[in-house]
Amino acid sequence: MNNRKELKFLCDDRMLVKVENRIKGIMRRDRHQMGDCYKIRSVYFDSPDDTCLNDNISGVGTRSKYRLRIYDCNDKVIKAEIKSKYYDTTRKESAGISREQFEACIHAGSIHDIVGETVYGKEACKGFSANGNRETAVMLRIAQKITAEGYRPAAIVEYERSAYTYMPCNVRVTFDRNIAVSRKWDLFFERDMPAVPVCETGIHMIEVKYDEFLPDYILMLLKAGDMRRTSFSKYYMAREAMMI
Repeated sequence: MNNRKELKFLCDDRMLVKVENRIKGIMRRDRHQMGDCYKIRSVYFDSPDDTCLNDNISGVGTRSKYRLRIYDCNDKVIKAEIKSKYYDTTRKESAGISREQFEACIHAGSIHDIVGETVYGKEACKGFSANGNRETAVMLRIAQKITAEGYRPAAIVEYERSAYTYMPCNVRVTFDRNIAVSRKWDLFFERDMPAVPVCETGIHMIEVKYDEFLPDYILMLLKAGDMRRTSFSKYYMAREAMMI
């Protein structure tokens, strides 16, 4: 995947509805979305000295975050992701993993258990598609962070997302409501996992991702009034809500 640019805005209930109604006029709902929204839940990993968190606070130009993600509290699709920032662009690499690999990551298992038997060792070097090799590389990097650098689960971030896409320019706009944080790793797949709100009541986030440029007519739809641009990630906001 190519590097993409990303804009983030904080807004209240009224502004979010206003912008979403505008976006609906020219953008299509994401094809993977069933219904009005879906729930995203991610567990973020960090080093013993909070490298990822401190890089975000300091605004380090090149930095990465490591997370495991599920949708609608379902373990049928579990993604291991590395999201990297290169100054004003971002890049996301991902790999599909099993429930067993998820548990190995959470409980600091061996490299073999984290990467998985089917892509470990000699098999990782032969007979795989380009996509398979990319996924192997992602898991090896995450395994390195966990086994060699002591990365451990630091926060679970969850929210409800509505997503829209504009394919001619590869633009994606997401509306993320009710952002919350938890450290209940053992309840990660449970629908009633306890969580603490990250933002003030009625405050949500709009994100815009695009490649080379953002068309003026989409930018105008986003200029709906009182929205606050932010550079901080949901992970940083979640850690702040949990008092770091």
